[in-house]
Amino acid sequence: MRDGSPVKDFYPIDFKIDMNGKKNEWESVVVVPFIDEQRLLVAAQTKEHLLSAEEANRNGFGPDIIYTYDPKLSFTFPSPSPIFPEIKNCPCRATKFTLPPVPSTGYCNGILPGARLGKKILPGFPTLKTLTFQSSLRVHGANLFGHDSRNPSIVFKMAPNAETPEQLARKVVGKTCFIDWPFLREAQVIALTDALFAYTLDPQKQVISTPLTQEQLHSYPRIMKDQQSSLEKKGIFTGVIPSILHVTPLKGLKVNSAGGLSKEYSNEVVVTIPALTVFEVEQEDPRFVAQQPLSLEKKYPVGHSVIFLAKKGYGSVGTIGKHPADAAAKKLNVKLADYHDEDPAFLAQLSEREVSEQYTAIFSVSKNLGISHAVLNRLTASFYVKDPSHERVNVGLNFKFSKQNQKVLGYSRRRAPEKEQTEGVWELSRKAIDLIQAYQRAFPDFFQALEDLPFEEKTPGFLEVASSAAEFQRIVDWRASHKLDK
Repeated sequence: MRDGSPVKDFYPIDFKIDMNGKKNEWESVVVVPFIDEQRLLVAAQTKEHLLSAEEANRNGFGPDIIYTYDPKLSFTFPSPSPIFPEIKNCPCRATKFTLPPVPSTGYCNGILPGARLGKKILPGFPTLKTLTFQSSLRVHGANLFGHDSRNPSIVFKMAPNAETPEQLARKVVGKTCFIDWPFLREAQVIALTDALFAYTLDPQKQVISTPLTQEQLHSYPRIMKDQQSSLEKKGIFTGVIPSILHVTPLKGLKVNSAGGLSKEYSNEVVVTIPALTVFEVEQEDPRFVAQQPLSLEKKYPVGHSVIFLAKKGYGSVGTIGKHPADAAAKKLNVKLADYHDEDPAFLAQLSEREVSEQYTAIFSVSKNLGISHAVLNRLTASFYVKDPSHERVNVGLNFKFSKQNQKVLGYSRRRAPEKEQTEGVWELSRKAIDLIQAYQRAFPDFFQALEDLPFEEKTPGFLEVASSAAEFQRIVDWRASHKLDK
């Protein structure tokens, strides 16, 4: 900043920093003067005549632009700066975008009429209104980001529960509640414990009280102290805690044996206190409402396409036919598109062909082709890579399906496991080996990239296996031309 600059005082060379309880200087607050907007704008106007036409244009407002991937494009995008290289094989399309006009009603300043607030707020939104408390602003030392606050904080004093532990237990054990106030996460109360008794449900779903064991009697005061200490660090005071709740949080919905949706609760037991638990809400979260099973007519409409998963015709595409008149039969008429009854003569012909063909164990193929066993296992199955639009694309050869224990006739088979083996060894035919070699000759860099790729569960990106989007597209096109999905 030059000495004669009218805004030099906005950018001091020496300044103080406020650590504000932080450990590292880069976490501190820089104490510099607030910038006077009008002074800054006036100073900037005196230099605007020095800008070139291109710089002035870049300094103004322009249209919004949407950038999208277009596989049909491949051009070289010039670099605007000598620092950065040009972008080769660029598949990006730029389109101007204009925001739609504001409706004649204009913007609403404030809360819209009919908005649900307080206890009636929509599920998933936090609110303090679901519990009774008193609040005050005072220096408390609430723990923020691992440090005690040195400034005043809003603290809450929760209203105590008017019911005795036994009265509350008979009311809530076995029922649902909502924990993690003020965010409210649904849970199921499995027990309530006070200083002497544990209240649970017996097999007849009746609340019973059981005296605490000696170990539980000793641990109860520690649990109370831990709960109080944890809450007070957050600025929440509950006073004496007469009882604690043992709850299992809701995981989600699962399909039950009848075909409906029922709530599934976690096996993990969480401890909370009644003063911070909500037992009734104005509106249940529609995402987690149990549902009765749908009728077959609604669940499988006539003409609807399905994937058949029975043993015969497994994986075939089918169409739902007319439903039986007897609804109690719970059966469907499914017409399979590409399935034929097993023909003994045809199966015998296939068996003879497989016996006559020569198959080689996959580890021997790996050694002969100079491809690691891990890479060959990947490529001979389904192997997915994220393309430039982040869609998962299969670049594997689909010769084998280990999880389903399914082979591709004429290409692969699985030898029965021997005594010391838990799984059979995959073998490949001459036809399969020739196709792998052709794939390798066409894209040697792709095969080398797979050798260098770490063996992880995540789906790799296209630039991890190919030098560019265009090269990756050539791999996809080669695979498609060999009809490997048919």
